[in-house]
Amino acid sequence: MRSRLTLTRVAAVLSIVALVVAGGIALAQRGDNSAPSPVSAGISTQGATPGVRLETVATEIPGALDVASPPNDASTLYVVVQQGTIEAMDRDGSNRRTVLDLTDRVKSGGEQGLLGLAFHPDYARNGLVYAYYTDRTGEVRLSEFTTDGERIDPESERSLLTVPQPGDTHNGGRIEFGPDGLLYAGVGDGGGIGAPRSRAQFNEDLLGTLIRIDPTPDGEAAYTIPADNPFVGDPQARPEIYAYGLRNPWRFSIDDETGAVWIGDVGHDLVEEVTSASLADARGGNFGWDAFEGTRPRLGPVALIGDAWIRPTIQYSHDFGCSVTGGFVYRGDELAQLRGRYLFSDFCSGTVWSADAQTGDDIRQETELGPKLAGVTTFGEDADGELYVVGAGTVYRFTSS
Repeated sequence: MRSRLTLTRVAAVLSIVALVVAGGIALAQRGDNSAPSPVSAGISTQGATPGVRLETVATEIPGALDVASPPNDASTLYVVVQQGTIEAMDRDGSNRRTVLDLTDRVKSGGEQGLLGLAFHPDYARNGLVYAYYTDRTGEVRLSEFTTDGERIDPESERSLLTVPQPGDTHNGGRIEFGPDGLLYAGVGDGGGIGAPRSRAQFNEDLLGTLIRIDPTPDGEAAYTIPADNPFVGDPQARPEIYAYGLRNPWRFSIDDETGAVWIGDVGHDLVEEVTSASLADARGGNFGWDAFEGTRPRLGPVALIGDAWIRPTIQYSHDFGCSVTGGFVYRGDELAQLRGRYLFSDFCSGTVWSADAQTGDDIRQETELGPKLAGVTTFGEDADGELYVVGAGTVYRFTSS
């Protein structure tokens, strides 16, 4: 029998988003600081999307954390391995080889390691790739590398920025170029018990933020600050910050078709959440942590900066998992029945859900994919818009059944 989750609608304030009611998956909104009240209940998730299954691409890749392909070239997949390597393979999983080895400079274990990879939009011409990793000092580092098309040269590393970490958790890890050609990175709040210093609500450092930079050098500076970043000119904020109020945005993605950003922000001890907003609405936006976990106010006098915050689109209690793994909106051609749906999962439960990307509603528990997933670390997208998911070191592709 298919398991069922409970959905709850809440009063409209501004745009649709989602909240936990009675331990289920539910809808919330963007609005003021007050928690919304449910106005109806008992809406169950729909059944699985028909005609979709998982096809095994590659197995036995312990520590696999990310999957990507270069722009306009879906023939080769690149898999990020936590211990410090990047493995390349043909689209069918054959011809596997190591194309970058950073194990001499990566601190790996727990939530640390080589965490993210992005290809420059003009990769075919300039051969530039970017990696996000925890270095041997425990700092998070975002670096640029060059490639000859076969291997990424570790000696070509050009460090763009580092983020000192107060602890060894909540490192974030996802990097992605947006439709504006700029590089976005999700940075965690640095961890610790709860959030003792409300780091994500103060913008004097990069902890608990979504940052945006142009990796092109600016004079002696390693990168350029986009002139329209929201905190440019603010002496109390880092100009790299695009949005803030995040706990651990382990996996986010930007929808190629709409430009909306989807952020899977790992919760503390009650709620996991996914929040979607247009890049325009996210600009300068506050995602609420740690004044709120999901839409639940946290104990203690934690103040929000500003009088509004961006509430989750989807959230669920720890009855259904313990660590959200954000995914992608499907924009490929092979699975028409998934087009326009956002896929996400949970590291602990291994459940894959999908939701209508326009509303965050019509949440489906995808129970007919075939393999039972465990330890879901990431989703990936190739240049054709086809999606992948990684569980316990195995890379799967979503395909037709």
